[in-house]
Amino acid sequence: MGCASSNEAKEAKGNGVSKPAGDNGEAAPDPAAPKQNPYLSLTPKDVFSLKMSWKGVRRCLEETGTSIFKLLFDAHPEYLTHYEKLKDIPKDRLYSSTPFLDYVNGVMETMDIHVTELDDAEKTHQNIKRHGKDFKKIDIADTIFKVFFVIFYNFCKLILIYFVYSRI
Repeated sequence: MGCASSNEAKEAKGNGVSKPAGDNGEAAPDPAAPKQNPYLSLTPKDVFSLKMSWKGVRRCLEETGTSIFKLLFDAHPEYLTHYEKLKDIPKDRLYSSTPFLDYVNGVMETMDIHVTELDDAEKTHQNIKRHGKDFKKIDIADTIFKVFFVIFYNFCKLILIYFVYSRI
């Protein structure tokens, strides 16, 4: 009620869309605006970029995972001792064996879920904590994760470069 000018004073305008004013007269925050992930130092723009980049990796999850674990186990054959289902398979059959491919697919699908669900910070955080506890139970050394990360990062970088230049 009241005159039109007093109603306009109660609304803050932004981007051509009026927003109801908060208690202190400032515009209320847009409820649909994405928030920064409180568990990661990723902005909404970072999450968007990561998800768009991941699409290139997602096209070839099994091939990417197989190549990454080949590089990992070729560089560090001693890491195989941490994988009960893989450690007794001869190396010449390892990379085409069902247990190896099942493991690779499981890891890559888990990573895919984490990346595609980055918008839901709480869910992503809980999933990562759960997987961390699972790895702790099977005594995977931190050094394996560090080496895996370096290999994974560099391999994904190559995939993304390939997809960018193959579009030219």
